[in-house]
Amino acid sequence: SITTKEVPKPSITLSDKVNITYNTTNINGASNYYFKSTISGTSSINVSSCTLNDNTFTCNNDSTTSITKDTWYKSPSTNVSISYSTSGTGKVEARTYDKSNNYNENSKEFSVYKITFNKGDADKIGGVASNVDKLCLAAKNGSCNITSPSIEKAGYTAVGWNTDSSASTSTWNVGVSKSINSDGTYYPITKKIEVYTVTYDANGGNNAPPAQTKQHDVALTLSSKKPTRSGYNFKGWGTSKYSS
Repeated sequence: SITTKEVPKPSITLSDKVNITYNTTNINGASNYYFKSTISGTSSINVSSCTLNDNTFTCNNDSTTSITKDTWYKSPSTNVSISYSTSGTGKVEARTYDKSNNYNENSKEFSVYKITFNKGDADKIGGVASNVDKLCLAAKNGSCNITSPSIEKAGYTAVGWNTDSSASTSTWNVGVSKSINSDGTYYPITKKIEVYTVTYDANGGNNAPPAQTKQHDVALTLSSKKPTRSGYNFKGWGTSKYSS
């Protein structure tokens, strides 16, 4: 009698992509690798589109990295990854075939979440002058992490991010990784930098230092330049010309 060992299942893991690894252990001779996704995406390598009838694949001679949802593809490699640019809940199926058309399959459901960081009235966010979309991938209905971008606005300091564009406080600080389990839109929250002018009066003397500017909540080191006045020694600075 002739015995056939079972074709090993492909493995499917999640990172920022869906990663498929086809196991060829115990397969003698040629083997073929197929997959499909219920969400359109992009393949890490060139693959060929296929149709499936009675567990037999017929594949085209095309070569593409664009993955159309619910379409089977043949991979020339035992390793292929799929990345996504739209959010949603999806499923990837993968099959390994041997030369006798025996096969084994595996599948995994997953969720893709998208957070839109709206530029709002900031000059730049994440170094660009446009909205920033960030996606992360998790097991179905699970969670994954996204790091918020920087905020730049002339004359303002960054407070953080909030789903309320009119808020004055942050619910997500800049440059912080946060666990995500749904789509959302966040707006930049900034605070105007208060600037003061510190002027120096030689109080009857000469050579007063030039004026300095001071930002609110930022310590200022006073000028080390000393004024001169005949018959007087310089003791320091005060806010009253009659201070002693």
